[in-house]
Amino acid sequence: MSFNPPGEGLKLGENVVWARKRGTSFLVIFCSMMLGIGGTVCTINAYVFVGVFLAVPLLILMAIGFFFILRAFANGRNTKYYLTNERLIETRKGRVTKEISLTTFHGKPLNQFFETKVIGTVNDQPVYVIKIYDQSSGNVLMEFKDLDSASVAALERIGQVIECRYCGFKNMANSLECKNCGGPL
Repeated sequence: MSFNPPGEGLKLGENVVWARKRGTSFLVIFCSMMLGIGGTVCTINAYVFVGVFLAVPLLILMAIGFFFILRAFANGRNTKYYLTNERLIETRKGRVTKEISLTTFHGKPLNQFFETKVIGTVNDQPVYVIKIYDQSSGNVLMEFKDLDSASVAALERIGQVIECRYCGFKNMANSLECKNCGGPL
């Protein structure tokens, strides 16, 4: 299914509440630095002390390693997360890879499903990872990486309800309008 809001992929009455592009993971950065520095040093030493018979296979292994690192980098940069008033969505290259209906969380304590961890800081601001678990099996349904505080606050509103001031209908807190009467929330 193609997903490119606001023009494509949204259901009738669905609105995007929050969207975020996934950042580059520490592991990709670390591996590229280690392969670049360590691989170069090892290849030069192999050429000087052993000869071309060892240096060429090491160069081939470095090229293969860089291919996988670039692929991981591209996959990470092409991944986007969306929170709509109806579902959580993970896309890669404009295609939905995972989605979770928000009715799963409606009116339930968020700590049953979410695990939030600080994984570091950037410019003295915390960087978070949020894992969403299946309540019955304990499996990870979705993982949001490299989030800022505002993103965490948006995701923490999932499951909360807000009462419409016009008709009293209980809507999800991230809804922009009442599901019952259409009034603004």
